[in-house]
Formats: sequence, C-alpha cells, structure tokens
Amino acid sequence: MKIIPKDKKTKNSDTENVSWLKVLVPIIFLAVFTVLVLIQRQGIGTNEKAKNKGLSNLTFSEPVESTKECLVITDTSDEITSGIASEVEFVLSDMRVNYTVKDVSELDLNNDLSDVQTVVFAFEDWNRLGNGIQNISEFVKNGGGVFAAMSPEPTGNLNVIKQRLGILDGGMEYAGITGIKAVSDSIIGEDVKADYSLSLEEGEKFETSLSVQLDENAKVYFSSSDGKVPILWSSDYGKGRFVILNDAIVEKFQRGFYCIGYSLLKKACIYPVINASAYYLDDFPSPVPGGDNSYIMRDYGVDTSTFYSNIWLPQIITWEKKYGIKHTGMIIEDYNDNVKKPFPTQMVTERFSSFGNTLLNNGGELGLHGYNHEPLCIQGVDDSMKYGYYRLWKDDASVEAAVKELTSFSKKLFPDNDFIVYVPPSNILSDEGEKALLTANPDIKIIASTYTASSDAPARVQEFTVEDNGIIDTPRIASGTMIDDYMYLTEFSELNYHYVQTHFCHPDDVLDPDRGADEGWEKMSETFENYLKYVTKSAPKLRQVTGSKMGEDVEIYHNLSMNVKEKDNEIDVALGGFSGEAYFMLRINSGKIGSVTGCSVEKAAENLYLVHARSDKLTIGLK
Repeated sequence: MKIIPKDKKTKNSDTENVSWLKVLVPIIFLAVFTVLVLIQRQGIGTNEKAKNKGLSNLTFSEPVESTKECLVITDTSDEITSGIASEVEFVLSDMRVNYTVKDVSELDLNNDLSDVQTVVFAFEDWNRLGNGIQNISEFVKNGGGVFAAMSPEPTGNLNVIKQRLGILDGGMEYAGITGIKAVSDSIIGEDVKADYSLSLEEGEKFETSLSVQLDENAKVYFSSSDGKVPILWSSDYGKGRFVILNDAIVEKFQRGFYCIGYSLLKKACIYPVINASAYYLDDFPSPVPGGDNSYIMRDYGVDTSTFYSNIWLPQIITWEKKYGIKHTGMIIEDYNDNVKKPFPTQMVTERFSSFGNTLLNNGGELGLHGYNHEPLCIQGVDDSMKYGYYRLWKDDASVEAAVKELTSFSKKLFPDNDFIVYVPPSNILSDEGEKALLTANPDIKIIASTYTASSDAPARVQEFTVEDNGIIDTPRIASGTMIDDYMYLTEFSELNYHYVQTHFCHPDDVLDPDRGADEGWEKMSETFENYLKYVTKSAPKLRQVTGSKMGEDVEIYHNLSMNVKEKDNEIDVALGGFSGEAYFMLRINSGKIGSVTGCSVEKAAENLYLVHARSDKLTIGLK
C-alpha cells in the first residue's frame, strides 16, 4: 500500500516567485489627474477619513469540561501511518471531541469500549485487533459508531466483518485513482474540482484505495473521479454505524474528510466553526513601476501604471460589490533592498493615499506587509531561511527600525486605520524576526501567513489558532488568480472543517508568466471569478470580513469549549470560553431538526446546518 506523504508541493505559492519588483526599478509614474479621474468614477473621496477600528475588546467565560466520547486506536509500530493518526487527533481536538488514544497493542476491548460512543481507527492493519474485531462489531451493533480514518489492509479481519461495512465483493486489491468527486448533497461545495494530478508524477496514481463493491444500503459520499471506487461511505449495522474513508493520504486537505467522516457517526454531531471569508491584496498599496510590460501592452496598449488604475483596480472594485468582499490591503512602503539603517521615508504618496482610501471607503482595511519586501530573517541567526534573491537583515535593531518606519509612514497616511494585521513578505518570517516585529510594533495582533507551502521554501506555515504569545494566526489558503485544483481541494476541505475561506493575490500577478501573465488579465480575471462563484455557491452564508475581523473570529473559535448532552429528542450544549456569539456546524444523521433555543439555524447542505449561538446554553430539538 502506498501512503502519500506530507509536504507535496503546493502550486502558486507566494514563495515560489521572487517579486518582480526585486528586479525592476520602481518608478512612481501616474499623474494626479489620472488618479482623480479614477476616484471620481468610483465615487471615492481622497479627503474622506475612512475608519477601521481593529479588534473588539472581547471577554470570555470560563471553560467547560466535555464528557469523554471517543477512543482513537493507533499503531505506533507503524511509522508510515503516524502522520494520519496525528492529523486525525488534530481534527478531533478542533471539533472539541473528548478522546483518548490507545495503541492497538495495549487495547482491552472488553473494557475500553464501555465508556465511549465512538471509535476511530487511525491504523491500517486490522489483524492487530485479533478477536477484538468481534468486540468492535458488537459495539456498533449496540449503537456505537466506528470511523476508519484510512483504508484498511486487505487482511483476514477485514473479511470477517466486511459485509457489516457494506462491502459485497473485492477488498483484496488496491485501485489506482487520480482524483475524487462528491456524490452526496450533504457536503458543502459538492461540485469541487478534485484532481490529484498536481500531487503526482506524470502517469502516477494514488494507490491507497481498496477496489470494493458496496451493497445498496451503503451511502456513498465520495467516489473516485471515474465513479468506480467508493472513497467515503457509511453503513448502518444494528443500532450503530460504520464509516469508512477509503484512502491513506497525509495532506492538509485530508482534514475536511476526517471531519465529515467523524460527523457521520452519531444521530447528530455539532462542532464549532469560524464562519468567515477574507481576501487580501499583498503589496497594495505600494510603489508601482513605470514603463511598459509586454503582456499589458499586448492586450491593452497602455503602460503598467495606467493599467493598474484604469483596468485592474476597477475590476477589484467590481468583485467587491458583486460578492460582498472586504479587501485587506497590505502596505509595502518601498522596494529598495535595504537591510540596515537608515531607512528613508517614501516621499511620493499620492498613489498610496488614493488606493488605500479606495479600500477603506469600500469597507476594507489596511495592514502592514513591509518597509520593503525583504522577509524578516536575521543574519547570523536565520541563515538557513535565506531564500532566492532576498537578503538577511543585519540585526534585530535594523528590523525594528524598518518596522517603526513602516508603521509611522502608514499611520500618517491613514490615521483612522488600526494597523494590527501583518503579512510576512513571501510568507517568510523567522521566530527572531517575529520577536523584533512585535518589539517595534506591539499593536500587531494578527499574522496572516500561509496554510500550506512548497517544500523548498522556508514559509511560515500556520493553523487557525492563537499563539502562546497572544498573536492570532489567520493563514491564507489560496493565492493568485489561476486557482488550481489543489487549492480548490484544500479550500473545499476548510469549508467542511472550519467553514472558512482565505485568499491573497498581488497586483503584479498580471506581470508574471509563472502566475498567469501569458494567459492575460482577461483570462486571469475569468478564472479567478470562477473561484469566487464556487465559494459563493458552496457557502452563501459565509460572512465576508476584513483581516482584523478574521482574527477576532479565529480568537472566538479558539477559546470555545463545549459540553454536549444527547437525549432522545434533543441536544443540550453548554458553552465555555464564550464571548457573546459563536458559530457551529450541526449534522443531523437521523431525523430532522426541531425547535431551538439560544441560537438560530440556517441550512448549509442537506442535513447540515449553520448554528449561530447567542447564548452559552443551547437546546436543539430533534424530531
């Protein structure tokens, strides 16, 4: 069996392309008249003081303890599956499932199943259970739920219970697949593109799924792209249920499948989500190069500066109005490569003011990206993080001085904007660089780097969480305008897991052939709008937020704790770490939703509901 490893290359990563501004001499070129024409056309006043006021002062209630619910079975003797076990535990923690972990060699299934409702298999050799496979079978028959989080090896114990799993035939050979598709309307974004080709060598297939035929009572949620191999299905047995994830892939996009799989086990499952969508414009506002670009001249016959003002920015505004986007612009003050003092102040500011106020007056905000585009990595400390043409900073004092200059420059131009969001240049930031950043500007509360990265780039890869130092991490999932299938699949996963969307792009994407410039801006716009349509269709209730509001929503999510009590006709939920409101996903696997108190509910997919809690005590009726 082939286990697909972590750290497969993610396309379109910001770190894969050193900014064009590293090799072009930036010249501020646009005439004030052109700026004013654009502003008048958009109905935007440069003298108007747009306001953005950062994070709210949230207070959180005391946490609550949850009841033990789940047993996770691992196999520490099998190093190749340890990555899957870790990912499963990560997802269960985020779902606020109280679980214990036991190695298969230490199981006592006569006792271990007595105080749990669910079991997760995070290992593949079911023969390690021995006769305990019958205990598992009886556990499900009596009302328990078992989720196999990876395809089992085709061994004797699989054959013993395969009919109870809904398997009619097969199971002894692995099928090679190149992608998957959703075949159920109970999934968010069920029309996701899911071609695995970007993670495979030419002609290669994922050989992680068993070729099986299912009986008519099994319910399939995902299959291979050709429909021949079931990938995720459920099968009721007695009073309980088996759920099988028929693959073994160690990638972040797999987390959504673990979340979906576990949520199918019981009569109902409720778990917290973020419920937010944020779009970032890196390097905006920033200096813009003068002169011509071959791709822009080819398609539009104008210089780069005119293209940005008269074509690119109006398209951004159109998307904001059409899809409710609230862009967060990340300021670059200059494109020099200074990494030691002094750091001269940018004197040409007309473009900064007009572009920045355009975002602010349309409900967006501004954050800090860099004095220049050199990642905050320090010479003699972070030499291993040297990347491409970028230079290492001379010392901590140089980083701090540059950050102070950027902060001062930005506050003078936009005094009513709270600069609390920081995006690392090319998503690269060392620990020492972060310390110097926060020393220079303690107002920064949120760092938005990347969710995945290329294996050859030293990117700051993040989770949606709060660091020990209080910094809120809000990683960006997708990037650019040419959204590939891998990014679609990762975003699909996060919609079903955290119910979140994050994306960033640059004005200079249109100048870089590696990011789509060969195709031209018209094609790039069309391709990106397809992504906007996909997100909007998949999650129409998803809230559009700025970068600071995304940080607040992640903090609210991070602090939540839950105690869930299930009854025959209702679910009672007590919340801890509650700040006044929160969001959850509720999957109803048996029956229908009834009356609710302490919250409101909206349909997110078939049998799946978005819950908006306004009280720390929720009651959800089940018919």
